[in-house]
Amino acid sequence: MLYQRRGGKAEPAGDPSRAGRLAIGMAAAAASGAALFYGTGLHPIPALTWVAPAPVVAWALGERRGWLAAALSALAWVLGGLNLLRYLARLAPLPAVLLALAGPALVFAACVLLARAAARARTSLEAVLVLPLAWTGFEWILASFSPHGTFGSLAYSQMNFLPALQMAALVGHVGITFLVALASSGLAFAWHLRRQPRRAAATLGTAALVVGLSLGWGAARLRDRAPGPALRVGLAAADSTIRWFRTLAPDTTLAIVRGCTERIDRLAASGARLVVLPEKIVGVPDAAADSALALLRRAAERNRITIVAGFNRRSARFARNIAWVVSRGGVATYDKAHPVPGFEDDYEIGREPLVLADRTPRLGVAICKDMDFPDWTLRYARRGVDVLAVPAWDFGEDGWLHSRMAILRGVEGGFSVARCAQDGRLTLSDPFGHVTAEQASSDAPEVLVTGSVPAIGIVTPLREGWGLGWVLGLAGLFVACPLRLPRGSRAAAASGESRPPAIASPEIEEEL
Repeated sequence: MLYQRRGGKAEPAGDPSRAGRLAIGMAAAAASGAALFYGTGLHPIPALTWVAPAPVVAWALGERRGWLAAALSALAWVLGGLNLLRYLARLAPLPAVLLALAGPALVFAACVLLARAAARARTSLEAVLVLPLAWTGFEWILASFSPHGTFGSLAYSQMNFLPALQMAALVGHVGITFLVALASSGLAFAWHLRRQPRRAAATLGTAALVVGLSLGWGAARLRDRAPGPALRVGLAAADSTIRWFRTLAPDTTLAIVRGCTERIDRLAASGARLVVLPEKIVGVPDAAADSALALLRRAAERNRITIVAGFNRRSARFARNIAWVVSRGGVATYDKAHPVPGFEDDYEIGREPLVLADRTPRLGVAICKDMDFPDWTLRYARRGVDVLAVPAWDFGEDGWLHSRMAILRGVEGGFSVARCAQDGRLTLSDPFGHVTAEQASSDAPEVLVTGSVPAIGIVTPLREGWGLGWVLGLAGLFVACPLRLPRGSRAAAASGESRPPAIASPEIEEEL
């Protein structure tokens, strides 16, 4: 091996200069950032997410300076996160926006550093798992403690790719995240080992095998779904009434509720047996509560249907974001369990899911942001819910994403979802993630949607409670093992000899 001297240090001939390596790193970060920008966010392109981290990770594995590898990895993630900048700036103060951009970027940089350490201390087949396991662990922790639940997960980038979506039924949304991250990790390690073709092929082949088997299982699951009885569902929204959600005027409240009953009658005439209306349709003061409820009861009785409608109950004593479930059998009330931080801080918090078990299909009720939290919706699944009715209120441009987050909860729990949002999307979906009906509430002053969903839910491994724990247990055992020296390295170290790392950079391997 020929050497040349640069900056007082001997480097292999043909190795890029420090400035050259920096330029390559910047290009890799830009490529990853661009792929993340278009592959994630409010309207992602699914295919891009599978390869997005690979360029910057591949470069970082071969970069000698750890701080630079971390910095450019973080930069790539920040560039990708800019796709949410305008959206977040409308809803959150500047410090929260900066945290939303910088926090995941720093975590991604830490994950890349772990992968670099693994590349020097583990075999290639072990090391390729470190990045996807670390990132998946981060998402799981975030979902467990964040007030925004699973928002921002890589899993939602795959909502239009149904074979990948089926992993949620097995291990939850983190299963999809793991597959997406594993694909990029496999590509990055294969490029890093490109001068060792056998090891590169084995590493990439192992990652491809795991991803391929998982997607194959997902495709088979979609083909094997059995037909069954269907429930006709109606959804109705009118964005023009949003401005009255805080009203305390009884006449205004009753006028808007009468308009809702007219839409309910039309949906029932088209065959709907369940009608779902949005969240916080109108403010309901104490003076109008009984009359508003009576209007809904009469609509349910004359049409022989079940109505689920969301209202903003306000009085001097309380603020409640509720859904009334009205049928010939009576009235039930559900309180939203996950208020939106900053917007609903003064609202009472619901403590229990609402499941109507005395009917077929078995009906559950949740409200909007409740669907961001898998632990909450799995409580419905374990109570045997067949259809989950979800009054909702989106923020316009996030309608697609929030509707898909709810759809993924249905895949995890094995139930259909009837979600009706004002300023967003009206969607019906089955337990496999198929959208059976959809329309944007902004398409017309008044939007009515009818469609059918399966009336019987399905049992999923995650619903039974063992799938996620099993996978996390295995992952925990792997991560708990310290990054270790390869076989023979301890003896070599004790004798004062030096040995190449398990996965050295291609330049070092060639030099040796």
